[in-house]
This record gives sequence, C-alpha cells and structure tokens, in this order.
Amino acid sequence: MFKLIRLIKTFCLFIFFIFLGMFELKAFRSKIEEPHKGISSDLIEINIVKVEYKSKEEDKLNFILKKCANYCEKLSSAILFFICEESIQDEVVGPSTPPKHLYQSRRFAHKLWIKSFFDETEKSINEYTYDYQLIRKDKNIVEKRILIEKNGKKKNRKNAKLETRFAHKDIIFGPIGLLGESAQSQHNYKIVSRDIFADEKVIIIEAIPKNGFITNHLYGKIWIRENDYGVLKIEWYQESVGGYEVLKELAEEGKLRPEFIVTTEFYFEKNGIRFPSKHQLIESYKSYYSSSSNQKFIKSKKIVEYKNYKFFLVETEVTNVKEKKEPFNN
Repeated sequence: MFKLIRLIKTFCLFIFFIFLGMFELKAFRSKIEEPHKGISSDLIEINIVKVEYKSKEEDKLNFILKKCANYCEKLSSAILFFICEESIQDEVVGPSTPPKHLYQSRRFAHKLWIKSFFDETEKSINEYTYDYQLIRKDKNIVEKRILIEKNGKKKNRKNAKLETRFAHKDIIFGPIGLLGESAQSQHNYKIVSRDIFADEKVIIIEAIPKNGFITNHLYGKIWIRENDYGVLKIEWYQESVGGYEVLKELAEEGKLRPEFIVTTEFYFEKNGIRFPSKHQLIESYKSYYSSSSNQKFIKSKKIVEYKNYKFFLVETEVTNVKEKKEPFNN
C-alpha cells in the first residue's frame, strides 16, 4: 500500500513538471518572438532600402558607361594631328637588374638585395624634352618624337626612341581599352566613390577584366567628371603593366613585393576630345619582413608632362551613336 501511494505521488509530480515545462516554454517563446517580429520588420525595411540604393547605383553606372562608350567611339574615329612638348624626368636607383651574385647567396639574400638592387651610389636622373607629334587618320596612328634637349644640352635627334626604364605610347587612347563598347563586354565595373579632383566633382569607377578574358590593355580606376562624364584621370593597376610579372618574380627572390603607382591625367580638351597632361610611374618595393606600411624602396620614378599643344586637325565623325539629351536624375 505504501509503495502504491509513493508511485501515485511520483506520477503526479511527473505530470506537474510536464505542464510546468510546457508553460515555461510558451512564456519563453512569447518573449523572444515579439522582439524578433520587430527586428525582422526593420531588416526587411533596411533590405528594401539597400535594394533600391543598389538599383539606383546600377542605373547610374550603366548611364555613365553608355556616355563613356559614346566618347570612346568619338575618340576612336577622330582624325587627329597635333604636336606638343613632352618633358620626361626619369630616375633610377641601382642596377636595372639584380646582380648575379645575389642568386648565389641565400643566407643574407634579403639584405644583399636591398643593398645592391637599391644602391644609391648608382642613382641616375635624366631629363628629356621632346617635340611629340601624333597623327591619326583612317585608324592608322603615327607617333613621332624629336629629342630637342637631354639633361640641359640641346639636341636635334629625329625619330628618337624613349630611353626611360619603362616605355609609354598612345596615351591619349587609354580610355578606349577600358570604356569602349567592345571593352565593356570584357570588364566588370563598379562605382567606387565620389570625390573632388582638379576642382571638379568626379565619380570614380573601377574596371576589372572578367574571368576568362585575357586583355593586353591596362585596367584600373577611372575618374569621371559628373557634369559631362569626361575622363579626367586613370589609375592603372600594377598587375596590368607590361613587364610586371617578370619584375614580381625577380623581387620575390629577394623577399620583396612590388607596389607600383601608375596614373594618367587628361587636363586639356579640344573639340570634345581630352588630351593627356601628365603621366607618371613610380616603381617601389616593400620587404616581406617590414611591419611599417610606409617603408618602401623606390627603384624608379618617371614623370611625363605634356604642354604647349598645337592642334592642326581635330575632327570627329561619329555614326550610329545616339546621345541622350536629358541629364541623369540623381
């Protein structure tokens, strides 16, 4: 009898705790569900705003790209004949390639590389002034230089070749390989930021080749003026610079990584075509072992400036290009 009473008590307690647990669970759910309803609603509202903003940015980007494609079509079909003064300052530190003995020593390779490859005692600075001429007709480009001065000494060398560590050519046509209609099918684009450049409001967009596309053209960031979508500046990514992979492989032997800065600015304008005003390339390297972001070893620096333009012919003929007359609504 005593065992039966104890069994009944145990069963009643078991039933009681089951109901108590169900009640506690229901109360707990009611506490956590109410706040989540509000958060969920806010998230939905935030997500809608994000989607609307993204859609607006995509519309803006597509509008910019169409305007830029129209400009590139105008540039690619333009008949050009102009001359200007091209001044170049080319500075190189140390030997152009690493000395052979660096490959034979591994124990102190890193220190030897820095000491030898960036030897200040072998620093050279050369200044060149050219009469630069470009003629473009029927899609044929003829670029000529006459060296008129080198390091302060007068020269008169026709059909002169560049003597700089890095060469450059046809800079005026840089935007075509990035923003032309055919180029746009090979690149991914995004708006990076908005800024002020040369006292102008600009939109900065990035152009990167799509996966699977191999391009022989430089790519990077483009500064585009908001009021007419003219290209004011291009920052070329180092990976797209000719010879970069070779220099990167060499630098890795000395536990260094390249950090190049390559930019082109287009300040001058004639008949809707923008002409280069400045081009620069700074070749620097950073040690794998350096903890400072500012500690770089500058190997070479080239600054090219264009001025005193004389235009003999700048004609543009564009066919099958429809321009939207209405401005983009922000």
